Amino acid sequence: MKYFRIATLGISLQMAYLALFIVVAGRGGAELGKSVVIVLAALSMLVLLTHAGRLYSLGRTAMLCALLAIGFILAFHLLGLLFFPDLLRDADGWSIDYLISNAKVIATLFVLYFVTTLAMRGLINFFWRQRAPDSGSSR
Repeated sequence: MKYFRIATLGISLQMAYLALFIVVAGRGGAELGKSVVIVLAALSMLVLLTHAGRLYSLGRTAMLCALLAIGFILAFHLLGLLFFPDLLRDADGWSIDYLISNAKVIATLFVLYFVTTLAMRGLINFFWRQRAPDSGSSR
């Protein structure tokens, strides 16, 4: 149950930050605002993936990363259908080119999420080993 809550939270975060980015980008001279939204989205996903990476096995973490990557595409299309029709301006129905471009986005996000999770897992393990008292020495 907690696994699906984390996946739902991640997809919701992606949708919220995507909507916020679109709103901020629609305003004139919003370069700083867009950068802030991107940094906040990246930090939020980093915290979520770090937390999930500590909780789950490698296989479940990979599945979560896949769900989040697919969830981003779903969020993108849902926002396009409901609020921002210009997002889907280039959508050509179910053409093979459109499906391939979506698959490339999913693959890129999956790799990005999974590598980030593995890196954070390794970093946390490294620091925990550094903090652990040396049990082999006696005084």
